[in-house]
Amino acid sequence: MAIKKLSSGRYQIDFRDQQGVRHRESFPTKKEAQAGLDGKRTAVRNREYVAPAKIPTVKEVAMTWLDGKKVSESKHGGPVKNSTINHWQNHIDTYIVPTLGDHRLDVVDTALVEKKRDEWKALGGLSGKTVNKILTTLDSIFQKQLALRTIRFNPVSVAERMARGSNEVGMNDEMDIGAMEVRPEDVYSPDQLLRLFQAAEPGFDRTILTMFAMTGARHGEGLALMWRDQGEDEILIRRNWADEYRDDEPVFWIPKSKHSIRRIPKPAELSLELKKWKLQCPPSKYDLMFPQANGRPQNRKTAWRALDRAVKKANENVKQESQKLPRLTIHSLRHSFASIHLMQGTPAPEVSAMLGHASVDITLKIYAHFIPKMRSDSTARFAASIFKPNQDGHFLDTSEKESHEEKAVNG
Repeated sequence: MAIKKLSSGRYQIDFRDQQGVRHRESFPTKKEAQAGLDGKRTAVRNREYVAPAKIPTVKEVAMTWLDGKKVSESKHGGPVKNSTINHWQNHIDTYIVPTLGDHRLDVVDTALVEKKRDEWKALGGLSGKTVNKILTTLDSIFQKQLALRTIRFNPVSVAERMARGSNEVGMNDEMDIGAMEVRPEDVYSPDQLLRLFQAAEPGFDRTILTMFAMTGARHGEGLALMWRDQGEDEILIRRNWADEYRDDEPVFWIPKSKHSIRRIPKPAELSLELKKWKLQCPPSKYDLMFPQANGRPQNRKTAWRALDRAVKKANENVKQESQKLPRLTIHSLRHSFASIHLMQGTPAPEVSAMLGHASVDITLKIYAHFIPKMRSDSTARFAASIFKPNQDGHFLDTSEKESHEEKAVNG
């Protein structure tokens, strides 16, 4: 390894990599050339040197990373969900490649990453939460190249994440609809639910709508229910269906979090509907509670259509617009389940557990409109704990108490 001054005035370093291949690079000053040579010497010694011409672009490694994810196992075992692959694909195609794709990995530094981070937020109308998710995807891409020794440092790992408020939502935020605050117009009242059940066609339509409204199950959780998941007085939620097949076989997933695996009390009315439905339920090798005629899982649109048919039937003879049932969604039945429970006084921790929320704070935030604003005698009881009543039921202040004590001492 050597340094020599060129006729142009620049300084050239001459070295061989770990495979013995000769390389030359030039720098404007001798000091920079020496620093470059020291860096190359360390990289060669650690067998980490990659010639600039062989360093891939961000686009190339992003596509390679995504292709690898498509055939790798998830952290729970089994293939990665298609929805997760699509999530990463959107990050790469919409944000990462258009802004960083043509850059070689060795020229991407933390300052550039943070600059692009700010552009994503400004141009895409994204929330801090979504920008941070894109950074997480980019971080994973660079981390893979670090493990492969294509790069010696991951600049994304130290890039500052966006600060975000607890209620921040961007225009294109990728969030669960259940994470939004629910309002009265988003749910059915008890009377409206009864009208919905009565209007639904007996059999599949009435049973599946009753199930969603009486358990608060998420759409995919309800369609993934199997007959062995029901007990005498409860239903076990333990898998999710996302309309996904591999090798022509349905793929069921563990619910979205450990809190989502739960037991939900089963009302007698739902038990009766399920008993009647089981007599006409198509056979299914997957033991599905709501299979298609061929025994395979239902498409999500099937439940939506059942709801639409029931709403249309219920509104047939209703003249006043204000008296008609609103056309809501299957997820609205989950919201209705939670809101009615809270309005009836069911403790929030119990409702949270039935919904499968990670914490009761989530439940309180989403359904704040339905928690009764009740006043109790707590203020009076608080005061009574300080100002103890005497035998006649009257409260004593401090001066009266001292006076009584003095009389007792003086006889």
